Amino acid sequence: MAKYIETFTEEELASEVWRWIPSCPGYAASSLARIGSCLVLGRGKPSIAGQVQRIISPSLFVHSKTGHRDIRVSLGMDGKSVTKCRSHLVAEAFLGPRPAGLDVMHGPFDGTQEDSINDRPENLRYGTRSENLKMSIAHKNAARKKHFFTDDQVRQIRQLISQGIPDCRIAEQFNAINSMIRQIRVGLTYTDVV
Repeated sequence: MAKYIETFTEEELASEVWRWIPSCPGYAASSLARIGSCLVLGRGKPSIAGQVQRIISPSLFVHSKTGHRDIRVSLGMDGKSVTKCRSHLVAEAFLGPRPAGLDVMHGPFDGTQEDSINDRPENLRYGTRSENLKMSIAHKNAARKKHFFTDDQVRQIRQLISQGIPDCRIAEQFNAINSMIRQIRVGLTYTDVV
């Protein structure tokens, strides 16, 4: 996992709203998808302050097989470090506990390209696995329609492929989906570019 750096405007920070995460006592999630610790460390057990004491640094996680990206945070719970998906924590804080059998889904929910690392509450909702898969396919189709590589980008992609760089890493670099890189790799697309 790589550290993930986000920047916010002064206006965003001034209007930020924090809510407790019920399953993680001592932690809160914000309307900007920041996770904060409200734990005050001292002698003995940590105590919980009424406000955020420090922001937890997020990390970008890329699934090796699918190339799906999400943001993770490490929380101290019961004396152990526990890694959690940030979207799950934000959803729990702003949407309530996740109902059994439902996934946390990323929007936008209008069929445009999914933003799996935008974990702000307005970009999240609960849905069935079937809904999540259908929406994921719709987002991938929208991405295919919107994304075209220039000839120079295709040459760069081929060079990275020849260096043994995984498709998911190349896709991330070019803001594309894995299958688009795979199609270049196997010669299904951009065959006219030399």
